[in-house]
Amino acid sequence: MPARGVFIYLQGAEPIVEFLKGQLETTPTDCVAVDREMGTSVPGVFAVGDPLGLHVKQALMAADHGVMAAMAVSK
Repeated sequence: MPARGVFIYLQGAEPIVEFLKGQLETTPTDCVAVDREMGTSVPGVFAVGDPLGLHVKQALMAADHGVMAAMAVSK
């Protein structure tokens, strides 16, 4: 399904990312793997916030990651 953006629901302390398995590279803890610019293993697809599985689960971190991804997209 074509999409311009996706928001992932966070249930408890774990992001729901099962629908991504096999489409994006994940970490050993089943979180989305990204590079320094928040790019995933699929060119043009970026991930930010809770799906990264970082220990800090805050909107501030997601906003920071979003800015990093937006800067990468503009390149």
